[in-house]
Amino acid sequence: MNPLKIINYIRERKLTKTDFCKLCNIKLSMLDDIIYYGKTVDFAIAERIAKSLGLGVYELYTFD
Repeated sequence: MNPLKIINYIRERKLTKTDFCKLCNIKLSMLDDIIYYGKTVDFAIAERIAKSLGLGVYELYTFD
């Protein structure tokens, strides 16, 4: 997963990480693991994150 897409989304919308987690229905520790440690997530979580970002799941994994 490309964490920069999440980070940029949070910054552009001036959200807190907690706000983003509520939007995606994930735990803050999960978000931190994705951003800081590159943790992989199952499809259901990736789908929730992608939906919140307005992206397709495959777009989360592109580094363009």
